[in-house]
Amino acid sequence: MIGLNLSEKGRAPVPPQLPGDYFVLEFNRETEAFILHVDDGDGSTYDLGDDVAPLQALFCTRTNAATGMLLQPARVDHMIDVARELGMAQYIPTPGELVEDRVLSITPRNALTQGPQFDEDENQSWLSSLRR
Repeated sequence: MIGLNLSEKGRAPVPPQLPGDYFVLEFNRETEAFILHVDDGDGSTYDLGDDVAPLQALFCTRTNAATGMLLQPARVDHMIDVARELGMAQYIPTPGELVEDRVLSITPRNALTQGPQFDEDENQSWLSSLRR
């Protein structure tokens, strides 16, 4: 990450057209702020703050440089939900009005292999058959 694009008075404005083939929305759990990473030559990032309503409005008024189309509101909402829940989501715009844009969760590789954790309790020995 190159660093956040911040102006003297706070946040730099996000460009009206998002560059590249995709972008990533990160949710920082410590600051509870959203950070936008765009696919441009500089690896630009933008601190978007913590308020979801302006965040939704921001994305729903932006077009993607690769497709020239507005981002889809339902997919924007899904991206925000995934980023908040899992920490990071990737939005991939798809050309065509009847084709739904894609939103992918980005998780650490070890998160997929850990599996569910159970408390060990002697009174719940009948659960051992469910753990296999």
